[in-house]
Amino acid sequence: MRIDIIDTHQELLDIRENWEAVYASDPEAQFFLSWTWISRWLDGDRSQWFVLAAAPDSCSDYVAFFPLRLRTRMRKQGGGFYNEITLAGRGLSDYSGLITRPECEGQTVSAFSRYLRRANWAALTLEFFRSSPNRLERLLRSLPAKDFRRIEIPAVNKRDNVNNLVCPYISLPDSWDAYLAGLGSNTRQKMRRFLRKVDEGQEYRITVANADTIDRDLDILMNFWATKWAQRKGDRLRGLVRVNRSMFRDCFEGGALFLPVVWQGDRPLGALATLVDHQKKAFLFFLAGRDETVRTPVPSGVALHAYSLRHAIENGITTYDFLRGNEEYKYMFGVEEVLLHNLVITAPGNRNLGGKLDPRCVSRVLQKAMQLHKANKLADAERGYRQVLDVTPRSPAALYGCGQLLMRKKDYQGARQMFRKLISIKPDADNVWLRLGLTFEAQSRFADAAKTYRRFLQRKPSNAAAYSRLAQVLLALGKTGEADSAFQAASTLQQETSALVH
Repeated sequence: MRIDIIDTHQELLDIRENWEAVYASDPEAQFFLSWTWISRWLDGDRSQWFVLAAAPDSCSDYVAFFPLRLRTRMRKQGGGFYNEITLAGRGLSDYSGLITRPECEGQTVSAFSRYLRRANWAALTLEFFRSSPNRLERLLRSLPAKDFRRIEIPAVNKRDNVNNLVCPYISLPDSWDAYLAGLGSNTRQKMRRFLRKVDEGQEYRITVANADTIDRDLDILMNFWATKWAQRKGDRLRGLVRVNRSMFRDCFEGGALFLPVVWQGDRPLGALATLVDHQKKAFLFFLAGRDETVRTPVPSGVALHAYSLRHAIENGITTYDFLRGNEEYKYMFGVEEVLLHNLVITAPGNRNLGGKLDPRCVSRVLQKAMQLHKANKLADAERGYRQVLDVTPRSPAALYGCGQLLMRKKDYQGARQMFRKLISIKPDADNVWLRLGLTFEAQSRFADAAKTYRRFLQRKPSNAAAYSRLAQVLLALGKTGEADSAFQAASTLQQETSALVH
Protein backbone atom coordinates (compact mmCIF):
# COMPACT_ATOMS: atom_id res chain seq x y z
CA MET A 1 0.00 0.00 0.00
CA ARG A 2 1.46 3.36 -1.07
CA ILE A 3 1.13 6.37 1.25
CA ASP A 4 1.21 9.87 -0.25
CA ILE A 5 1.12 13.14 1.66
CA ILE A 6 -1.31 15.84 0.55
CA ASP A 7 -0.51 19.19 2.13
CA THR A 8 -1.66 21.95 -0.22
CA HIS A 9 -5.13 23.25 -0.92
CA GLN A 10 -4.80 22.58 -4.65
CA GLU A 11 -3.76 18.98 -4.06
CA LEU A 12 -6.80 18.63 -1.82
CA LEU A 13 -9.13 20.07 -4.47
CA ASP A 14 -7.72 17.65 -7.04
CA ILE A 15 -8.93 14.61 -5.07
CA ARG A 16 -12.47 15.77 -4.36
CA GLU A 17 -14.25 13.01 -6.31
CA ASN A 18 -11.92 10.39 -4.87
CA TRP A 19 -12.52 11.66 -1.31
CA GLU A 20 -16.29 11.68 -1.72
CA ALA A 21 -16.27 8.13 -3.11
CA VAL A 22 -14.25 6.81 -0.17
CA TYR A 23 -16.46 8.71 2.28
CA ALA A 24 -19.62 7.27 0.76
CA SER A 25 -18.27 3.72 1.00
CA ASP A 26 -17.11 3.84 4.65
CA PRO A 27 -19.80 2.85 7.18
CA GLU A 28 -17.78 4.56 9.94
CA ALA A 29 -17.45 7.87 8.07
CA GLN A 30 -19.01 10.89 9.77
CA PHE A 31 -19.70 14.51 8.88
CA PHE A 32 -16.46 15.96 10.26
CA LEU A 33 -14.60 13.87 7.68
CA SER A 34 -16.94 14.78 4.81
CA TRP A 35 -15.75 16.81 1.84
CA THR A 36 -18.22 19.55 2.84
CA TRP A 37 -16.40 19.97 6.16
CA ILE A 38 -12.80 19.07 5.33
CA SER A 39 -12.56 21.26 2.22
CA ARG A 40 -13.62 24.32 4.22
CA TRP A 41 -11.84 23.84 7.51
CA LEU A 42 -8.44 22.27 6.87
CA ASP A 43 -7.02 25.57 5.63
CA GLY A 44 -8.50 27.28 8.68
CA ASP A 45 -6.23 25.22 10.90
CA ARG A 46 -3.45 27.52 12.13
CA SER A 47 -0.98 24.66 12.48
CA GLN A 48 0.41 22.67 9.55
CA TRP A 49 -2.14 20.17 8.24
CA PHE A 50 -1.50 17.21 5.99
CA VAL A 51 -3.51 14.24 4.76
CA LEU A 52 -2.19 10.70 4.52
CA ALA A 53 -3.63 9.17 1.34
CA ALA A 54 -3.39 5.41 0.75
CA ALA A 55 -3.49 3.73 -2.65
CA PRO A 56 -2.79 0.11 -3.69
CA ASP A 57 -0.28 1.28 -6.33
CA SER A 58 0.79 4.32 -8.33
CA CYS A 59 -1.93 3.80 -10.96
CA SER A 60 -4.93 3.41 -8.63
CA ASP A 61 -7.23 5.87 -6.91
CA TYR A 62 -6.80 6.43 -3.22
CA VAL A 63 -8.76 4.10 -0.97
CA ALA A 64 -8.26 5.82 2.41
CA PHE A 65 -7.56 9.25 3.88
CA PHE A 66 -6.30 10.29 7.31
CA PRO A 67 -6.28 14.09 7.95
CA LEU A 68 -3.66 15.13 10.50
CA ARG A 69 -1.80 18.20 11.63
CA LEU A 70 1.77 18.79 12.71
CA ARG A 71 2.56 20.89 15.74
CA THR A 72 5.98 22.05 16.85
CA ARG A 73 6.48 22.65 20.54
CA MET A 74 9.35 23.64 22.78
CA ARG A 75 10.06 21.75 25.96
CA LYS A 76 10.54 23.58 29.20
CA GLN A 77 13.86 23.52 31.01
CA GLY A 78 16.09 23.25 27.97
CA GLY A 79 14.62 20.21 26.29
CA GLY A 80 14.62 21.65 22.79
CA PHE A 81 11.88 21.38 20.20
CA TYR A 82 9.70 18.38 19.44
CA ASN A 83 6.80 17.47 17.18
CA GLU A 84 3.27 16.44 18.00
CA ILE A 85 0.88 14.88 15.49
CA THR A 86 -2.81 15.50 16.16
CA LEU A 87 -6.09 15.13 14.30
CA ALA A 88 -6.74 17.87 11.75
CA GLY A 89 -9.72 20.19 12.03
CA ARG A 90 -10.11 19.70 15.78
CA GLY A 91 -10.73 23.40 16.33
CA LEU A 92 -14.39 23.10 15.32
CA SER A 93 -14.89 19.37 14.75
CA ASP A 94 -16.59 17.66 17.66
CA TYR A 95 -14.66 14.51 16.80
CA SER A 96 -12.57 13.14 13.96
CA GLY A 97 -10.94 10.00 12.60
CA LEU A 98 -10.06 8.48 9.24
CA ILE A 99 -11.99 7.12 6.26
CA THR A 100 -11.30 4.01 4.22
CA ARG A 101 -13.00 1.71 1.78
CA PRO A 102 -14.17 -1.15 4.01
CA GLU A 103 -12.83 -3.89 1.75
CA CYS A 104 -9.32 -2.38 2.09
CA GLU A 105 -9.45 -1.44 5.76
CA GLY A 106 -6.99 -4.04 6.99
CA GLN A 107 -4.33 -2.88 4.53
CA THR A 108 -4.95 0.87 4.65
CA VAL A 109 -5.10 1.30 8.41
CA SER A 110 -2.05 -0.91 8.85
CA ALA A 111 -0.21 1.24 6.29
CA PHE A 112 -1.16 4.38 8.23
CA SER A 113 0.16 2.68 11.36
CA ARG A 114 3.49 1.90 9.72
CA TYR A 115 3.78 5.48 8.49
CA LEU A 116 3.28 6.78 12.03
CA ARG A 117 5.97 4.42 13.27
CA ARG A 118 8.46 5.91 10.79
CA ALA A 119 7.47 9.56 11.21
CA ASN A 120 9.30 12.06 13.42
CA TRP A 121 7.17 12.83 16.48
CA ALA A 122 7.35 12.67 20.24
CA ALA A 123 3.59 12.75 20.89
CA LEU A 124 0.63 11.42 18.91
CA THR A 125 -2.63 12.88 20.19
CA LEU A 126 -5.86 11.19 19.14
CA GLU A 127 -8.28 13.62 20.73
CA PHE A 128 -11.97 12.68 20.44
CA PHE A 129 -11.11 9.99 17.90
CA ARG A 130 -14.21 8.22 16.64
CA SER A 131 -13.78 4.72 15.30
CA SER A 132 -14.58 1.11 16.00
CA PRO A 133 -12.26 -0.68 18.47
CA ASN A 134 -10.92 -2.85 15.64
CA ARG A 135 -9.95 0.15 13.52
CA LEU A 136 -8.19 1.84 16.44
CA GLU A 137 -6.36 -1.37 17.35
CA ARG A 138 -5.06 -1.68 13.78
CA LEU A 139 -3.94 1.94 13.79
CA LEU A 140 -1.91 1.44 16.96
CA ARG A 141 -0.47 -1.95 16.00
CA SER A 142 2.92 -0.51 15.01
CA LEU A 143 3.06 1.47 18.26
CA PRO A 144 3.01 -1.32 20.87
CA ALA A 145 2.40 -0.48 24.51
CA LYS A 146 5.71 -2.07 25.51
CA ASP A 147 7.56 0.66 23.58
CA PHE A 148 5.11 3.56 23.52
CA ARG A 149 3.35 5.02 26.51
CA ARG A 150 -0.42 5.26 26.07
CA ILE A 151 -2.33 7.72 28.23
CA GLU A 152 -6.13 7.70 28.33
CA ILE A 153 -7.25 11.29 28.86
CA PRO A 154 -10.59 11.75 30.65
CA ALA A 155 -12.90 14.45 29.31
CA VAL A 156 -15.30 15.09 32.17
CA ASN A 157 -16.32 18.70 32.68
CA LYS A 158 -16.02 18.94 36.45
CA ARG A 159 -18.27 21.98 36.67
CA ASP A 160 -21.23 20.18 35.09
CA ASN A 161 -20.07 16.56 35.48
CA VAL A 162 -20.56 16.07 31.73
CA ASN A 163 -18.53 13.33 30.06
CA ASN A 164 -17.48 14.62 26.65
CA LEU A 165 -16.32 11.19 25.51
CA VAL A 166 -19.97 10.14 25.31
CA CYS A 167 -21.91 10.97 22.14
CA PRO A 168 -25.67 10.37 22.51
CA TYR A 169 -27.49 9.75 19.23
CA ILE A 170 -30.83 8.50 17.93
CA SER A 171 -31.31 5.89 15.22
CA LEU A 172 -34.44 7.29 13.61
CA PRO A 173 -37.30 5.04 12.47
CA ASP A 174 -39.26 5.51 9.25
CA SER A 175 -42.13 7.48 10.79
CA TRP A 176 -42.74 10.20 13.35
CA ASP A 177 -45.35 8.11 15.14
CA ALA A 178 -42.94 5.19 15.42
CA TYR A 179 -40.36 7.49 16.97
CA LEU A 180 -42.84 8.95 19.47
CA ALA A 181 -43.95 5.46 20.47
CA GLY A 182 -40.48 4.76 21.81
CA LEU A 183 -40.42 7.78 24.15
CA GLY A 184 -41.63 8.25 27.69
CA SER A 185 -45.22 9.43 27.91
CA ASN A 186 -44.31 12.82 29.40
CA THR A 187 -41.85 13.66 26.62
CA ARG A 188 -44.24 12.38 23.97
CA GLN A 189 -47.06 14.58 25.28
CA LYS A 190 -44.84 17.68 25.43
CA MET A 191 -43.70 17.21 21.86
CA ARG A 192 -47.18 16.62 20.50
CA ARG A 193 -48.65 19.54 22.42
CA PHE A 194 -46.11 22.08 21.27
CA LEU A 195 -45.94 20.91 17.67
CA ARG A 196 -49.73 21.14 17.53
CA LYS A 197 -49.48 24.78 18.66
CA VAL A 198 -46.82 25.45 16.04
CA ASP A 199 -48.84 23.79 13.30
CA GLU A 200 -51.87 25.91 14.23
CA GLY A 201 -49.65 28.99 13.82
CA GLN A 202 -51.65 31.30 16.10
CA GLU A 203 -49.36 32.10 19.04
CA TYR A 204 -46.21 30.15 18.19
CA ARG A 205 -44.50 29.51 14.88
CA ILE A 206 -41.21 28.11 13.64
CA THR A 207 -39.30 29.45 10.66
CA VAL A 208 -36.31 27.82 8.97
CA ALA A 209 -33.39 29.94 7.79
CA ASN A 210 -33.23 30.62 4.06
CA ALA A 211 -31.17 32.91 1.85
CA ASP A 212 -33.25 35.93 2.87
CA THR A 213 -33.19 35.28 6.62
CA ILE A 214 -29.90 33.50 7.31
CA ASP A 215 -28.06 36.56 8.65
CA ARG A 216 -30.97 37.57 10.87
CA ASP A 217 -31.38 34.03 12.17
CA LEU A 218 -27.66 33.62 12.88
CA ASP A 219 -27.74 36.90 14.81
CA ILE A 220 -30.65 35.59 16.89
CA LEU A 221 -28.87 32.30 17.57
CA MET A 222 -25.47 33.75 18.45
CA ASN A 223 -26.87 36.61 20.56
CA PHE A 224 -28.88 34.20 22.70
CA TRP A 225 -25.90 31.85 22.99
CA ALA A 226 -23.49 34.66 23.88
CA THR A 227 -25.83 36.00 26.57
CA LYS A 228 -25.94 32.60 28.26
CA TRP A 229 -22.22 31.86 28.07
CA ALA A 230 -20.66 35.33 28.41
CA GLN A 231 -19.50 34.94 31.99
CA ARG A 232 -18.20 31.41 31.56
CA LYS A 233 -16.37 31.98 28.27
CA GLY A 234 -14.86 35.30 29.34
CA ASP A 235 -12.32 36.80 26.93
CA ARG A 236 -12.80 33.93 24.48
CA LEU A 237 -16.45 34.76 23.85
CA ARG A 238 -16.02 37.22 20.98
CA GLY A 239 -13.72 34.88 19.08
CA LEU A 240 -16.02 31.90 19.62
CA VAL A 241 -19.02 33.84 18.34
CA ARG A 242 -17.11 35.01 15.27
CA VAL A 243 -15.71 31.58 14.37
CA ASN A 244 -18.97 29.70 14.92
CA ARG A 245 -21.00 32.25 13.00
CA SER A 246 -18.57 32.02 10.08
CA MET A 247 -18.70 28.23 10.19
CA PHE A 248 -22.51 28.19 10.18
CA ARG A 249 -22.57 30.63 7.25
CA ASP A 250 -20.21 28.40 5.28
CA CYS A 251 -22.27 25.31 6.06
CA PHE A 252 -25.42 27.12 4.96
CA GLU A 253 -23.79 28.06 1.65
CA GLY A 254 -22.87 24.39 1.22
CA GLY A 255 -26.42 23.22 1.95
CA ALA A 256 -25.34 21.65 5.23
CA LEU A 257 -27.16 23.75 7.85
CA PHE A 258 -30.68 23.38 9.25
CA LEU A 259 -31.51 26.40 11.43
CA PRO A 260 -35.07 26.65 12.82
CA VAL A 261 -36.13 29.63 14.95
CA VAL A 262 -39.13 29.50 17.28
CA TRP A 263 -41.23 32.67 17.64
CA GLN A 264 -44.00 33.92 19.88
CA GLY A 265 -45.65 36.44 17.63
CA ASP A 266 -42.78 38.57 16.36
CA ARG A 267 -40.50 37.78 19.29
CA PRO A 268 -37.81 35.11 18.78
CA LEU A 269 -37.62 32.65 21.67
CA GLY A 270 -34.81 30.40 20.54
CA ALA A 271 -32.82 28.96 17.65
CA LEU A 272 -31.05 25.68 16.99
CA ALA A 273 -28.18 25.03 14.56
CA THR A 274 -27.90 21.52 13.14
CA LEU A 275 -25.33 20.34 10.62
CA VAL A 276 -26.72 18.19 7.82
CA ASP A 277 -24.88 15.25 6.28
CA HIS A 278 -26.93 14.46 3.18
CA GLN A 279 -24.64 11.62 2.11
CA LYS A 280 -24.86 9.74 5.42
CA LYS A 281 -28.43 10.94 6.11
CA ALA A 282 -27.52 12.44 9.48
CA PHE A 283 -28.47 15.51 11.52
CA LEU A 284 -25.80 16.72 13.97
CA PHE A 285 -27.07 19.12 16.62
CA PHE A 286 -24.29 21.65 17.13
CA LEU A 287 -25.45 24.72 19.06
CA ALA A 288 -28.60 26.29 20.50
CA GLY A 289 -29.58 29.59 22.05
CA ARG A 290 -32.77 30.76 23.72
CA ASP A 291 -34.30 33.72 25.50
CA GLU A 292 -34.01 32.60 29.11
CA THR A 293 -36.22 35.42 30.37
CA VAL A 294 -39.33 33.87 28.78
CA ARG A 295 -41.24 30.84 30.06
CA THR A 296 -43.34 28.82 27.62
CA PRO A 297 -45.56 25.72 28.01
CA VAL A 298 -42.78 23.67 26.43
CA PRO A 299 -39.14 24.86 26.69
CA SER A 300 -37.96 26.26 23.37
CA GLY A 301 -35.03 23.81 23.26
CA VAL A 302 -37.36 20.81 23.51
CA ALA A 303 -39.69 22.36 20.95
CA LEU A 304 -36.89 22.97 18.45
CA HIS A 305 -35.51 19.46 18.85
CA ALA A 306 -39.00 18.03 18.37
CA TYR A 307 -39.49 20.10 15.23
CA SER A 308 -36.04 19.11 13.92
CA LEU A 309 -36.60 15.42 14.66
CA ARG A 310 -39.92 15.39 12.84
CA HIS A 311 -38.42 17.25 9.90
CA ALA A 312 -35.47 14.83 9.82
CA ILE A 313 -37.69 11.73 9.77
CA GLU A 314 -39.95 13.19 7.09
CA ASN A 315 -36.89 13.85 4.92
CA GLY A 316 -35.30 10.42 5.21
CA ILE A 317 -32.67 11.25 7.84
CA THR A 318 -31.68 8.11 9.75
CA THR A 319 -29.40 9.46 12.53
CA TYR A 320 -29.85 12.38 14.92
CA ASP A 321 -26.50 13.02 16.61
CA PHE A 322 -26.33 15.14 19.77
CA LEU A 323 -22.51 15.21 19.47
CA ARG A 324 -20.24 15.22 22.51
CA GLY A 325 -21.52 15.36 26.06
CA ASN A 326 -23.93 13.25 28.11
CA GLU A 327 -26.05 16.16 29.37
CA GLU A 328 -29.16 14.86 31.09
CA TYR A 329 -31.69 16.54 28.79
CA LYS A 330 -30.49 14.53 25.77
CA TYR A 331 -31.73 11.28 27.29
CA MET A 332 -35.37 12.33 27.20
CA PHE A 333 -35.22 11.90 23.42
CA GLY A 334 -34.52 8.15 23.54
CA VAL A 335 -30.82 8.09 22.72
CA GLU A 336 -28.14 5.46 22.41
CA GLU A 337 -24.46 6.14 23.11
CA VAL A 338 -21.20 5.90 21.22
CA LEU A 339 -17.90 6.35 23.06
CA LEU A 340 -15.00 8.35 21.69
CA HIS A 341 -11.31 7.65 22.28
CA ASN A 342 -9.04 10.25 23.87
CA LEU A 343 -5.46 9.02 23.69
CA VAL A 344 -2.00 10.53 23.94
CA ILE A 345 0.81 8.24 22.79
CA THR A 346 4.36 9.26 23.61
CA ALA A 347 7.51 7.98 21.93
CA PRO A 348 10.32 6.33 23.91
CA GLY A 349 12.13 8.90 26.03
CA ASN A 350 9.58 11.54 25.02
CA ARG A 351 11.87 12.35 22.10
CA ASN A 352 11.07 12.53 18.41
CA LEU A 353 11.21 9.16 16.70
CA GLY A 354 14.37 8.98 14.61
CA GLY A 355 16.01 11.58 16.84
CA LYS A 356 15.17 14.40 14.43
CA LEU A 357 12.51 17.03 13.82
CA ASP A 358 9.92 16.55 11.12
CA PRO A 359 11.42 18.25 8.02
CA ARG A 360 8.21 20.24 7.51
CA CYS A 361 8.76 22.20 10.72
CA VAL A 362 12.38 23.21 10.12
CA SER A 363 11.62 26.75 8.93
CA ARG A 364 9.48 27.39 12.02
CA VAL A 365 12.14 26.08 14.39
CA LEU A 366 14.81 28.17 12.65
CA GLN A 367 12.67 31.28 13.00
CA LYS A 368 12.08 30.53 16.68
CA ALA A 369 15.80 29.87 17.28
CA MET A 370 16.64 33.25 15.76
CA GLN A 371 14.08 34.91 18.04
CA LEU A 372 15.59 33.15 21.06
CA HIS A 373 19.05 34.27 19.93
CA LYS A 374 17.88 37.87 19.70
CA ALA A 375 16.30 37.57 23.16
CA ASN A 376 19.67 36.39 24.54
CA LYS A 377 18.31 32.92 25.39
CA LEU A 378 21.45 31.44 23.99
CA ALA A 379 21.29 27.83 25.17
CA ASP A 380 17.78 27.38 23.77
CA ALA A 381 18.76 29.15 20.55
CA GLU A 382 21.80 26.91 20.06
CA ARG A 383 19.71 23.81 20.68
CA GLY A 384 17.24 25.00 18.05
CA TYR A 385 19.98 25.72 15.50
CA ARG A 386 21.49 22.27 16.04
CA GLN A 387 18.11 20.57 15.65
CA VAL A 388 17.67 22.39 12.34
CA LEU A 389 21.14 21.29 11.23
CA ASP A 390 20.34 17.68 12.12
CA VAL A 391 17.65 17.80 9.42
CA THR A 392 19.10 20.34 6.97
CA PRO A 393 22.88 20.37 7.56
CA ARG A 394 23.42 22.98 4.82
CA SER A 395 21.11 25.63 6.28
CA PRO A 396 23.09 28.92 5.98
CA ALA A 397 21.09 30.73 8.67
CA ALA A 398 21.45 27.88 11.18
CA LEU A 399 25.19 27.50 10.48
CA TYR A 400 25.79 31.23 10.89
CA GLY A 401 23.65 31.57 14.02
CA CYS A 402 25.20 28.52 15.66
CA GLY A 403 28.69 29.75 14.78
CA GLN A 404 27.98 33.10 16.42
CA LEU A 405 26.78 31.42 19.60
CA LEU A 406 29.79 29.12 19.75
CA MET A 407 32.09 32.14 19.48
CA ARG A 408 30.31 33.72 22.44
CA LYS A 409 30.92 30.49 24.36
CA LYS A 410 34.60 30.66 23.31
CA ASP A 411 34.23 27.37 21.49
CA TYR A 412 36.32 28.67 18.63
CA GLN A 413 36.97 25.30 17.05
CA GLY A 414 33.24 24.57 16.92
CA ALA A 415 32.57 28.02 15.48
CA ARG A 416 35.22 27.47 12.79
CA GLN A 417 33.52 24.25 11.73
CA MET A 418 30.25 26.12 11.26
CA PHE A 419 31.82 29.02 9.35
CA ARG A 420 33.95 26.78 7.12
CA LYS A 421 30.93 24.73 6.15
CA LEU A 422 28.97 27.89 5.44
CA ILE A 423 31.79 29.25 3.25
CA SER A 424 31.72 26.01 1.24
CA ILE A 425 28.03 26.71 0.59
CA LYS A 426 28.22 30.51 0.17
CA PRO A 427 31.84 31.40 -0.70
CA ASP A 428 30.99 35.09 -1.22
CA ALA A 429 29.55 35.61 2.28
CA ASP A 430 31.73 38.50 3.53
CA ASN A 431 30.75 38.37 7.20
CA VAL A 432 31.47 34.66 7.42
CA TRP A 433 35.06 35.05 6.21
CA LEU A 434 35.61 37.83 8.73
CA ARG A 435 34.15 35.77 11.57
CA LEU A 436 36.26 32.79 10.56
CA GLY A 437 39.33 34.99 10.84
CA LEU A 438 38.19 36.25 14.24
CA THR A 439 38.05 32.67 15.57
CA PHE A 440 41.79 32.40 14.88
CA GLU A 441 42.50 35.83 16.35
CA ALA A 442 40.68 34.89 19.56
CA GLN A 443 43.20 32.07 20.04
CA SER A 444 46.18 34.22 19.01
CA ARG A 445 46.61 32.15 15.87
CA PHE A 446 47.51 35.25 13.91
CA ALA A 447 49.20 33.48 11.01
CA ASP A 448 46.05 31.43 10.36
CA ALA A 449 43.95 34.57 10.68
CA ALA A 450 46.16 36.40 8.15
CA LYS A 451 45.92 33.46 5.77
CA THR A 452 42.11 33.52 6.07
CA TYR A 453 41.86 37.27 5.37
CA ARG A 454 44.20 36.99 2.38
CA ARG A 455 42.15 34.15 0.90
CA PHE A 456 39.07 36.29 1.29
CA LEU A 457 40.74 39.33 -0.29
CA GLN A 458 41.64 37.24 -3.32
CA ARG A 459 37.89 36.87 -3.82
CA LYS A 460 36.88 40.36 -2.65
CA PRO A 461 39.86 42.73 -3.08
CA SER A 462 37.67 45.76 -2.37
CA ASN A 463 36.67 44.76 1.18
CA ALA A 464 38.04 47.43 3.53
CA ALA A 465 37.08 45.51 6.70
CA ALA A 466 39.18 42.51 5.62
CA TYR A 467 42.24 44.75 4.98
CA SER A 468 41.75 46.35 8.39
CA ARG A 469 41.64 42.95 10.14
CA LEU A 470 44.64 41.77 8.11
CA ALA A 471 46.61 44.83 9.21
CA GLN A 472 45.86 44.09 12.87
CA VAL A 473 47.07 40.49 12.73
CA LEU A 474 50.16 41.43 10.71
CA LEU A 475 51.07 43.90 13.44
CA ALA A 476 50.63 41.13 16.00
CA LEU A 477 53.03 39.02 13.93
CA GLY A 478 55.57 41.87 13.89
CA LYS A 479 55.25 42.41 10.13
CA THR A 480 54.96 46.18 10.35
CA GLY A 481 55.70 46.88 6.70
CA GLU A 482 53.00 44.55 5.45
CA ALA A 483 50.68 45.87 8.16
CA ASP A 484 51.23 49.48 6.96
CA SER A 485 50.36 48.44 3.40
CA ALA A 486 47.18 46.73 4.60
CA PHE A 487 46.20 49.78 6.67
CA GLN A 488 46.78 52.01 3.65
CA ALA A 489 44.61 49.77 1.45
CA ALA A 490 41.82 49.81 4.04
CA SER A 491 42.02 53.62 4.34
CA THR A 492 41.93 54.12 0.56
CA LEU A 493 38.91 51.83 0.16
CA GLN A 494 37.09 53.58 3.01
CA GLN A 495 37.74 57.00 1.42
CA GLU A 496 36.51 55.76 -1.95
CA THR A 497 33.37 54.38 -0.35
CA SER A 498 32.79 57.68 1.48
CA ALA A 499 33.23 59.64 -1.75
CA LEU A 500 30.72 57.42 -3.53
CA VAL A 501 28.21 57.97 -0.75
CA HIS A 502 28.63 61.75 -0.92
